[in-house]
Amino acid sequence: MKKSVFAAVLIGGLMTGAGLAQAGEYSCKVYCVGPSGTTTVTVRASSASEAASIVDKQGHQVCQAAGHRGASTQTMGTSQCR
Repeated sequence: MKKSVFAAVLIGGLMTGAGLAQAGEYSCKVYCVGPSGTTTVTVRASSASEAASIVDKQGHQVCQAAGHRGASTQTMGTSQCR
């Protein structure tokens, strides 16, 4: 009985801790076309994968603001954000 109570408390603690991830700043490299090149944008996110997802949705706007025609059709990868 004591083991199952301990396990339930431990699992509950891990689940609670998972929700406490703090947002940080991530710089993401975006590949652009017309003229081809790259640009970097900084976003606040709780992980590199979340940052990549945020930037992926706004890639065309990011590239256009940097003077390019738009973003490449390549999906943003986690490795592009640090």
